[in-house]
Amino acid sequence: MKTKDITRISFLSSILVCVFLAFSQIMYLELVTTTLLLYSLNLEIRDSFMVALIFGAVLLLIFGIQSFSIMYMIIFPIFALIISFSKKLLNKNNWLIIIVGGLFSFLLGTLVDLPYILFSGKATYIYLIMGFQVGIVQGFATVVVLTLVFESLNNKFKLIMKGN
Repeated sequence: MKTKDITRISFLSSILVCVFLAFSQIMYLELVTTTLLLYSLNLEIRDSFMVALIFGAVLLLIFGIQSFSIMYMIIFPIFALIISFSKKLLNKNNWLIIIVGGLFSFLLGTLVDLPYILFSGKATYIYLIMGFQVGIVQGFATVVVLTLVFESLNNKFKLIMKGN
């Protein structure tokens, strides 16, 4: 890996952390999945995976070992891999990108609650049911954001990466 690649990955990871911190206080607005979708569709598989992994590691450093930060370190690299491996299919249709983004945003809230199964099966079901309420709205909000801004963001990101 060249210095240029490491710098790009570090910079994009820091943007992802900034997006998380900037929008984490706004209920239902989850833009990390949107940003990771943008990265994974335009970067090499290795780069998008590393960006997501470093993002998770930085969240672990900021928030400590908590269930959500551990799950983010697992979930987002997996999301990056899934998107990267299916980018040929996704790039054919913007609506497919929007649906996948909404689905992943919905799944994020559900998957983050899975560690509670270690404590109690009943607690997990309660967290999952409560998470569905938030996840549905969060997924819908991501669909709206992607519908409004993704094509423009994607074009600008491609221009920036081309100049790289």
